[in-house]
Amino acid sequence: MSCLDVNNDNSLEEFNNQHSKGMWFVWFYADWCGHCKHMIPHWEDLKSNNKHGVRLAKVRDDYIPRLNTSPPVQGYPTILLYKNGNVEEIYQGERSGDAFNNFLGEKVDMNTNTNSGFENNNVVELKKPKKKKASKKRKSQKKNSSNNKNKNNNNKNKNMKKKKSQKKKKAKKSAKKLN
Repeated sequence: MSCLDVNNDNSLEEFNNQHSKGMWFVWFYADWCGHCKHMIPHWEDLKSNNKHGVRLAKVRDDYIPRLNTSPPVQGYPTILLYKNGNVEEIYQGERSGDAFNNFLGEKVDMNTNTNSGFENNNVVELKKPKKKKASKKRKSQKKNSSNNKNKNNNNKNKNMKKKKSQKKKKAKKSAKKLN
């Protein structure tokens, strides 16, 4: 798979127009940086063995200020994972083709649950599950529980009335005995 090398005005315009679509793994570098020079063969390995279809770009330091977005680059090399134009993560791992592929594999799996769907940078929209309406069974359980409460209250009231009437009867009997 190829890599968009942002080192001229045409490639800058292409990057600005395209990096907001899908996933991009972007290397920000400077020609004078020793660490960047050391990383070149590892980036080439990723380019030739990009197993996950994530789009690749490398942006030379003098084009960073002209990007549509302001990436959080504080030193070189800086490697960022973009999703739909937003920085998803700053890559902090080992700088090798295998490590890059492993990282991208985890990120693609997290975003799609499978590796399919990103070969052409298709975007999968994740939606929140809808709240389920209370089922008839739940509604009837609620009605039954409220009916049971009413029945219990009615039974308590009946029992209290019985006890009161029993007390009245006893009081009448004892009053008769005294007369």
